[in-house]
Amino acid sequence: MGIMKQEIKNQKGIMKSGENKSGWPVLRRLWVVGCLLGLGCTGPAVIPGEGSITLDGKPLEGVEVQFVPEPKPGATGETATGQSDGQGKFTLKSHRLNKEGIVPGIYRVVVTDLRTVQDLATAAPAAAGSGGQGVKGSQVRILPVYGDLKQTPLKDIHVQSGNLPISLKLNGPRDS
Repeated sequence: MGIMKQEIKNQKGIMKSGENKSGWPVLRRLWVVGCLLGLGCTGPAVIPGEGSITLDGKPLEGVEVQFVPEPKPGATGETATGQSDGQGKFTLKSHRLNKEGIVPGIYRVVVTDLRTVQDLATAAPAAAGSGGQGVKGSQVRILPVYGDLKQTPLKDIHVQSGNLPISLKLNGPRDS
């Protein structure tokens, strides 16, 4: 007696043995069922991503902080963002994973002043062509270097459950 192989034909011809009539391999179906049941398809683990940001030692309100994984071999993490409140406190959310918190890893941080963004959005069209000097009458609170992913001094920030909350300290523009 020989071993009998069952072959099922579809529109493309003969399917491999071990596949079912729908064309999905049995293991793929089991993986999908496992994901639906929450058995290991939730992505990387996240930890609470809380912290504070100060400017010249004072709480900085109204900024977005964006944690971007360091572009180094072996660096891990997922981009996460948060906005600071009146006490300079922020809570991060990993948007790609759609989860509150941050994946442990090594990051660099980009800071965007939401007040400046709002000023630009509501400025007259003539002010928008001001040559990158900002909107007339708006005050620059943070140095542009903090908003540049390549130049930000907030690099090699190690985020782990043992070193939370995160404390970001910025220096403001100096009068000349």
